[in-house]
Amino acid sequence: MIWDGSQVLITWGYRPMTKWAVDFSPTHDGYHASRDRGAAEDEYRAAVVFMGPQDELEALETVLAENRESFFIRCDTGEEIFGADIDYSAPLLVTVEEYGRCDRASYAQYSMPMRLRLLAPAFQGTPSLSPLRLSFWRYGASSKFAVNKRFSYAGAASYLDHRTDPGVFMGEFTQTTAEMRAIRRYLLATARGEAIPFPTLGGVDFPFGNRMAQRRFQMCHVLEWEDLGRENFTDWRLSLVLGQAFPLFEGGTLATETDRGAFYMTNSSGTPDYYVTGD
Repeated sequence: MIWDGSQVLITWGYRPMTKWAVDFSPTHDGYHASRDRGAAEDEYRAAVVFMGPQDELEALETVLAENRESFFIRCDTGEEIFGADIDYSAPLLVTVEEYGRCDRASYAQYSMPMRLRLLAPAFQGTPSLSPLRLSFWRYGASSKFAVNKRFSYAGAASYLDHRTDPGVFMGEFTQTTAEMRAIRRYLLATARGEAIPFPTLGGVDFPFGNRMAQRRFQMCHVLEWEDLGRENFTDWRLSLVLGQAFPLFEGGTLATETDRGAFYMTNSSGTPDYYVTGD
């Protein structure tokens, strides 16, 4: 990394810390409604650790003291500290949000942690969520039993059953740099609070549990995601939490009732099987 005209070293374990401006809240039927403040409100940070002789890190602290607001850095090849979809071809305008002590790491080397925030980012990459490759055979695929049960003082029971049982899928993935660049662009520019088709995952036929429809019938929201940083020089790690968007059951097809803003299921004869408002 070039910092104030001088070359400085960062350790391998840097972490992009991207926070998108999308919030989800549960609806009365157990699903999720989104609020998107816009891509301009997304935040791009990086947690890095600088390494070098004591005099180099002391010079770095001097630069910080002289540039208390913002300044430019240039990242070397492979130093995608803010994420693979950021354009690193030009100097990056950053500000330091926090930095730690200059500690001795070995006989001749010192280290100093720092959190940087990128200002006015530029992007690269074509949005795509495919292919996704699970890092482990373990993943979470389940649905919530959505029945609210209430009991009176005398013990009488009442049951409020929305008959939705919304599903959630959780998994970690390993992607190449090019794939991660496309995935980040898809998440930050395309998906956001929108309902999207469930992505293709080899071996995952029932992402929301066996009671729900197979993957080909599913729509979902990206409720949470996290860039877990580099796994090695060529691969990145990613975690995703996907929430079922509409209740789809085996054998059904999704149809929309635009005049009422609702979603309902039809069976093979065209008769509605299931109905739920789309709020």
